[in-house]
Amino acid sequence: MESSHEQIIAWLHDAHAMERNVEHVLGWHLKEAQNYPAVREQLEKHLAETREHARRIGAALEALGAHASVAKDLAAGAFGALQGMSTGIFRDEPVKNALAEYAMEHLEIATYSALIAAAEGAGFVDLSHTCSDILREETAMALWLEDRIPQITREYLERVPNAG
Repeated sequence: MESSHEQIIAWLHDAHAMERNVEHVLGWHLKEAQNYPAVREQLEKHLAETREHARRIGAALEALGAHASVAKDLAAGAFGALQGMSTGIFRDEPVKNALAEYAMEHLEIATYSALIAAAEGAGFVDLSHTCSDILREETAMALWLEDRIPQITREYLERVPNAG
């Protein structure tokens, strides 16, 4: 049975891989957001935040005597590339991308909420602060998407030729 310290490290490995996955997905979505300047601007901002999240989680792992998992990061990168490309086959990719990003943000929110509870329970104050900072940024992105999904949808529909 793993100690709580080992379990927290395992969860941090998962969080680091998740951030690397999101980084790849956002990279693809940025390429597909050419006609949506507000979306593109927000994705660029969140991509920079995501890279910083991965860096901070890597530093947290090192502070606990571990390192990022190369295998998990490589798998996350490959999966993220496939996931990012997956909506490109659809005509309605701007809407599908926004929905996928919204779902990803909520997975990140849940992950960091759990990590905060684990860090607090183990007395890892710095880790709790790091995860709380990241949680605030993930929540802000989720709220931004929640507010913008209707607008993105309407904008997309305005660009689609009328079938009637």
